[in-house]
Amino acid sequence: MTLITYPTRVHFADGVLEEALRSELERQGHRHPLLLCDATLEGSVFQERVLAGVPRHSGRVAMQMGPLADPRAVIRAVEEQHAERPIDVIVAFGSSRAIEVGRKCRRALSTDREARLDLFAVPGADGMPDPCTRNLESWRMGLPSILICDPTLTLHADRRASQAASVLSLARCLESYLAVAFNPPADGMALDGFLRCIRNIHRLNDSDDGLAVRRDLMAACLNAMLAQEKGLGPAQLLARALGAGPEPGAVARLILPGILAAVAPDGEKPAALCSMMGCALGLAEGMRDFLEDLPMQRSLSDMGVGADDIDRAAEAMEGRSDLPPAAARDILESVF
Repeated sequence: MTLITYPTRVHFADGVLEEALRSELERQGHRHPLLLCDATLEGSVFQERVLAGVPRHSGRVAMQMGPLADPRAVIRAVEEQHAERPIDVIVAFGSSRAIEVGRKCRRALSTDREARLDLFAVPGADGMPDPCTRNLESWRMGLPSILICDPTLTLHADRRASQAASVLSLARCLESYLAVAFNPPADGMALDGFLRCIRNIHRLNDSDDGLAVRRDLMAACLNAMLAQEKGLGPAQLLARALGAGPEPGAVARLILPGILAAVAPDGEKPAALCSMMGCALGLAEGMRDFLEDLPMQRSLSDMGVGADDIDRAAEAMEGRSDLPPAAARDILESVF
């Protein structure tokens, strides 16, 4: 049996942030929101727009995380704040890191599984964090209660970082679509997200970069998040296992062609992906050609990855049938 559940309300529109945030806070009666973001957004237009969407009468608390902040320390600070004055919703915005920490804070503050704290997520150019991986239930529990996708928030974002995030969306969609689990809605979203990535990733490099491109790539990110009810693929798991230093999307760009060559998927699904990409040499070579000229690091060592990191990442694939540790190690070493 396949159980399909998407318990997240999504607002998706240009310029929707302020209206959507205000309406959801008021609709649900939240009066004590915690606003969580990276310290780099202090004084930014992004932060000002979030503040504009919070009703004036609310007793909001703002918390910014430094670039080296330990998530456990942030969680403790949130717990202390909650003990002093209860928080009734977490609004995490601006980065996948902030949304991930917001998810952990919600888990720490929600003692009752059935009455867990609401989490509102407002992603920026780097999209959504990895889903929970322990089991299918944790994937559902990790989804935000409200997701506000406003493509105007990503205009003028760093193009290279935006491309890396979009490559990660591409990898998530591709691996979700190829996964054997039976989930037709997830397949449809993954296929749509893959096509949006293929059409727009390279446009971030030229004069075409604008609202239409950013809208499509944010839509692809949303599709990738929902499609991952089917689970995480090897590219995403390996990128995570390499540690917090390298960008997951930049890692995925290097290893995805090798993974496709090792897994060697066949049948109608990879043929459909090849058709979308216009490649005649097979999915692995087509993906290699597509990703080759993106302006990112050319090797894992350029990203600061060491031999110990490769060992740890390969070991993380233990027990997987699609890409065993030995094959994973060969792929990582080939781009080291």
